[in-house]
Amino acid sequence: MSSDKDRDHCIIVGGSSGIGRELALHMAHTDNVSVLARRGDKLKEISKHNNNIFALTSDVSSTDNISDSLQVCVEHFGKVDKLIYCAGKQIVKPHRMADITDFDSLYDVNLRGALFTSKLFCSAKISEKNAVFCVISSTAAIRPEPGIVGYSAMKAALDSMIKGLAKEAGPRRFVGVAPGWLATEMTDAQIIYGESFKQALEKNSPLGLTSVKDVIDAIDFLISRRAASITGQILCVDSGSSL
Repeated sequence: MSSDKDRDHCIIVGGSSGIGRELALHMAHTDNVSVLARRGDKLKEISKHNNNIFALTSDVSSTDNISDSLQVCVEHFGKVDKLIYCAGKQIVKPHRMADITDFDSLYDVNLRGALFTSKLFCSAKISEKNAVFCVISSTAAIRPEPGIVGYSAMKAALDSMIKGLAKEAGPRRFVGVAPGWLATEMTDAQIIYGESFKQALEKNSPLGLTSVKDVIDAIDFLISRRAASITGQILCVDSGSSL
C-alpha cells in the first residue's frame, strides 16, 4: 500500500473523460484516487496532474478485468471509502432502427458493469463498512426522449439498483446523481446536440444550462460525511429542465 493514511480512497470507474475526468482531478485534492478506464492514453494525461491519482486501464464490460482492477486498487491505496461509477454510453437513433448489438453495448457499459462493480464493492475485502457507492444516472431515466429509449431504460434500471442496494447492503450507502444535458465528450459526439438544441434548452430551463462543475459539486456532497444519512436517493441536477 502506498497512500497517505489520512486520506480516503476514492475509485472512479470511467474516469478518462467528461464527468469522470473532472471528478478525478477534483477529488485528488483531498483523497487518494484510483481511476479506471479503457483509454490508456487519456489516463496517463490525468495521472500526470497529481501524485495522488493512480490510473489503471480497465474495461467494465469484462467481469474478470474489473475484478482484478479493483483488487489492484485496494492493494495500492487500501480499502475503498468512495466509489463513483461514471462509465456510460449513449447511442442516439430511432428505436426501430436499433439492433441487438446496440442494446448489448448499452447494457454492458451502463448497467451490467455497474451491477458487477457494485457486487464487488459490497465485499468487506474491497470496501469499508461505511463506504459509499455513487452512480451517474440521467434525467432520461424519468423523462425518456425519442432516440434514446435504450439508454433511458438502462438508466432507469440503474436507479432501481441503487434503491435496492440501499435496503440490502447497509450500512454502506448507495446514491446517485441524475444530470440533465451536459456538454461532454459523449454528447458532443452526437450531431443532434447542436447550437439550436443548446439554445432551446437554456431558454426552457429555469436556471439555464447545467455545467459539469454543478454535477461534481452534487457528487462531492453526496459522497461526503455531510450526507451520512442519505442513501437510496438519486439527486436530479438539471437546472430545472425536467420539471
